[in-house]
Amino acid sequence: MDDQISPPQLKSWSIHTRTEITHRYQILERIGSGAYSDVYKARRLSDNLIVALKEIHDYQSAFREIESLQLLQNNPNIVNLIEYFWREDEDAVIVLEYLRTDLASLIREAKRDWEEGIGVGEVKRWMVQILNGVDACHKNSIVHRDLKPANLLISDDGVLKLADFGQGLQLAPSCAQTQKDLPASNHGEEGPPPPSSGIPNHDGVYKAESKRYNQNKEVNLSDDEFEGAKNAPLTRDELMQHWDNIVGHNTNRLAETSLR
Repeated sequence: MDDQISPPQLKSWSIHTRTEITHRYQILERIGSGAYSDVYKARRLSDNLIVALKEIHDYQSAFREIESLQLLQNNPNIVNLIEYFWREDEDAVIVLEYLRTDLASLIREAKRDWEEGIGVGEVKRWMVQILNGVDACHKNSIVHRDLKPANLLISDDGVLKLADFGQGLQLAPSCAQTQKDLPASNHGEEGPPPPSSGIPNHDGVYKAESKRYNQNKEVNLSDDEFEGAKNAPLTRDELMQHWDNIVGHNTNRLAETSLR
């Protein structure tokens, strides 16, 4: 009898089939979904911590989000990345701190139920926190590109945090990426290693996707524009002036980039 050829293993589109995740987390419910991701509320089995599991179906969005959140760790106004899972032929799943609501939901609730609406003092407090988060992004050469109330999460004690960096663009290498002592990727694959952030990762994150994404990122800008962005000073004023020069005349090109 001829040898039977095993059918190719199908790509997993469901977080529930990932034993490396379900052995660590109890998935409680799906709390959000979009074109490129699904978000679940979960409980970490080791200590009962409630977290958010975000399953990202697009490799470029996954790379952008992980890269950005690694560089922005420990900022009080950026959502905290706890760990992530990503291996070949599987979607990336990132584990985030759980925040119950967002600014869009709070605005809708205030319009519907709050007799006096949102107070001026509260608006000012949120604006300061938004600016603190954006300032941290720009100091690390990251442009969010998708700031909107739904992507501004709010904790139970009123701390606002920027989230959803799937469209984020890094204009220049950060200090963490230029260090010579960065760790190699888990399996010695080609491609840049992740920043040295101390965030646990599982199953060989980045792999060939890292190399392919960075190649695409360089092609999306002209040679002169990319070289200018890569070497831009990291002071806030100079960085924003440089970003103005790029975006001011290339809005359509960068808009196309965000759709890839």
